[in-house]
Amino acid sequence: MALKLNIGLLAVSLSLALVHLDGASAGMATRYWDCCKPSASWNNKAPVYAPVDTCKADGVTLIDPSQADQGQSGCNGGNQYMCSCMQPFNDESDSTLGLGFAAFSAGSESETDCACYYAEFAHDGQGKPIKRNKLLFQVTNTGGDVQSENIDFQIPGGGLGAFAQGCPAQWSTPASQWGQTYGGVSSASQCSNLPHALQEGCQWRFSQWGDNPVLKGAPKRVRCPKSLIDRSGCQRKDDNTVSPYSGQVDSGNTAAPAQYKRNRSVCLGGKKESYGAPGTGGSHVQPIGYGSGNGGAAEGSNNGAGQGAGDKPAPGANNGAVSPSSNGGGSAPQGYSPTKPSVPKGHKKHRVCQWE
Repeated sequence: MALKLNIGLLAVSLSLALVHLDGASAGMATRYWDCCKPSASWNNKAPVYAPVDTCKADGVTLIDPSQADQGQSGCNGGNQYMCSCMQPFNDESDSTLGLGFAAFSAGSESETDCACYYAEFAHDGQGKPIKRNKLLFQVTNTGGDVQSENIDFQIPGGGLGAFAQGCPAQWSTPASQWGQTYGGVSSASQCSNLPHALQEGCQWRFSQWGDNPVLKGAPKRVRCPKSLIDRSGCQRKDDNTVSPYSGQVDSGNTAAPAQYKRNRSVCLGGKKESYGAPGTGGSHVQPIGYGSGNGGAAEGSNNGAGQGAGDKPAPGANNGAVSPSSNGGGSAPQGYSPTKPSVPKGHKKHRVCQWE
């Protein structure tokens, strides 16, 4: 009797994790925003030029990667958190393409941290079409609280998940303001309960995405777009061995070249590719560039909290560009020098990335 009951519960669990699409099993994109320091923010986990950005409690002020390992995630009682800059956003050339960051397991962290993938979706969890049914995402997290075959996409208000203490600690707000522990807020109007800097990303889900979209096949690795590296600060050293996504995209969403120097002005809400260097009034093409000397493929221990994860495409190199319904890899920032970019006078967008 006990054996039959356990088998029955297992079958139910598997049916919730997998959706059958045209006779084949397909995962789905769940969502979360736990405010924890990303797993890929710890040094020496993967062959990258710099780890994923970590911010102080304001979600804006970056912590020097050389100092980050000396602290702890806000989900472990420390003062290091997910940066507000890492919310989903749209490609304007392709009205069906979105971009963002996710927890995802396709191997060890040394293989997947800061790798980018292209995914397509058949419909939402209720079988309804979704507006942004294509996604380019960068892996910033991994963990055991997400079913295999799934992507756990970072969306503010998407659910605190297994680390419900992170956002209340960062923003001094009750956990109830963030919606259900798994699933988050249930309407666009509830996004107004979140900190102002996160409300736009929260509303994105209701206007562009939907609930738990079902994957149309396995995600395929592609070379990371410049826009994702601009926001995360992380690029793999093997990224330029992988093919780029070949679909039509905005210029800022094209694949990054080898040893790409990020443009963090995009995190200040500006659309310009550069701002004047502080105190000069002149052009400064790379307001902030992360840099060399932070590589290493060692797996490293994960001292932080706030991971989610799960699907399994092979991250191998590919010489052909990855197109919609096709197959796909990156580059490298340099020279870590924390300078503070200036912001155009009268700029009204919220600041989501800056140096202290």
